[in-house]
Amino acid sequence: MEGIRDSLLAHFRIALSMVEVFTTCWVIDHPAHAQALLPFIKEGSTHDLIIATKRPDVEHLLATSEGVMPRREMLWVERPVGNGVGKIARLSRARRRSITVRQALKARRAGTRHGERESAHKSRGGIDQIVVIAAPLELRAAKRAGIPRRLYISDNEGDHFSHRLALGASTEILLPYSWRGDLDGGFLAKAERKGLGIHRFSGNKAHVYLRPATLVEQREPPVGGEAGAAGAAGAAGAAGAAGAAGAAGTAGEGMAAEAGKRIMVRRLLGGGIHDGEMVEMIDLEKLGLDCEIDEHIEGEKLPEPWSLPNHTLNYNGVLTQSVTLATESASLGVATLLISSAERGVFGELLASGVLNICDKVENQIAEITAWLSDPQQTDCGEWPDTLAQWNSFIQPTDPETKA
Repeated sequence: MEGIRDSLLAHFRIALSMVEVFTTCWVIDHPAHAQALLPFIKEGSTHDLIIATKRPDVEHLLATSEGVMPRREMLWVERPVGNGVGKIARLSRARRRSITVRQALKARRAGTRHGERESAHKSRGGIDQIVVIAAPLELRAAKRAGIPRRLYISDNEGDHFSHRLALGASTEILLPYSWRGDLDGGFLAKAERKGLGIHRFSGNKAHVYLRPATLVEQREPPVGGEAGAAGAAGAAGAAGAAGAAGAAGTAGEGMAAEAGKRIMVRRLLGGGIHDGEMVEMIDLEKLGLDCEIDEHIEGEKLPEPWSLPNHTLNYNGVLTQSVTLATESASLGVATLLISSAERGVFGELLASGVLNICDKVENQIAEITAWLSDPQQTDCGEWPDTLAQWNSFIQPTDPETKA
């Protein structure tokens, strides 16, 4: 019996060694990146590596990921930009980050993890591909570390710095069909001339992780009675208790919330690579709005950060400086006013439907916010694009030659 057992174990080990494990390095530089990559991380390998940026909202999101995201080896890296970070400091941080990532990837390729020698999980060892959303430093480090497949995803035409680096470091790129070549600094045209693999997807990044069913299940009628109570309960996960929201700068205190609308407000701190698009948002208290406002600031620790995008369904409207949140809420059909000078191809359909409006000048905000609040245009989501499947075919190819 013992001999039979040993024989079976030997065959089992051989079978395991023949199973190909496709290993991925995932880069999370922003909370929305974690949301978008989560479905694929769940389906990935236990050998996968996650590189995450040290910024409060990312750290808080991943700290609350128990039961949401599977446990994987994690490498934390510095954020090159931020409030008060000068040009020299940014360059220094970027260099340190690149070196840290390159060393980690080379160690994995050599079959070493956490400084301890392990047998590689297959003859080539290490990581087969790296997937990034607008994180070009990791792409360059991956190229130098010999990672064969390097995937770059973007829905922001104006991120010219990332595009330039990605041109020299990526092997394939994924862009929305709505991509505007007139805004991308020649990125797409150069990628075509360079012979990079170019893939396209419908809708926008938020369509990967949002679900249209929540529009019917969670949206509440205008605040009032039992419906208002239900909406307030759902909103707590996104903006905290009413007292906390008031401390964060709630406008219109003392007014009868049940007589008005419920609005989510999100402000940005700045210090990022897209500061050129930021437009200062006025103090809403000056408007004397007759509505309930739940306001929070970028980086605040929210009770249920993974649920933030869908919690916008519990509001009559979303007023924000965040392009990401504006895209999410408008995609769900929630009336959205974006305070920004940003231009994106993915805005086109949302603007045409009337669910998204943009105010790009401080001096126009009083008039535009007041007009928007008088009749926020909520819409049906329409036909939901199969963006998740399109991303999946790009990120997790089944063709053996692609994996080679």
